[in-house]
Amino acid sequence: MKRYFHALRPALCVRLLRFDPSCRTPMPIWAHLHAGDLAQSLYQQIDEPIARKTLTRGTGTTYCLPDVERFILK
Repeated sequence: MKRYFHALRPALCVRLLRFDPSCRTPMPIWAHLHAGDLAQSLYQQIDEPIARKTLTRGTGTTYCLPDVERFILK
């Protein structure tokens, strides 16, 4: 699960900077989710692991999240 977060936070930062190059990107990953216009399905796929991370402290395994992986690679 940590691998998703290590890749997802920078991807969300880059996305936010594309919308507003002068902004400072927030550190908490959830703040990135509310700062843009993510598709609802992508928002839900990102939000679910974030909720699990708070319970497991980021350890453990997760299943493949294809929409999130496409977003990261974009």
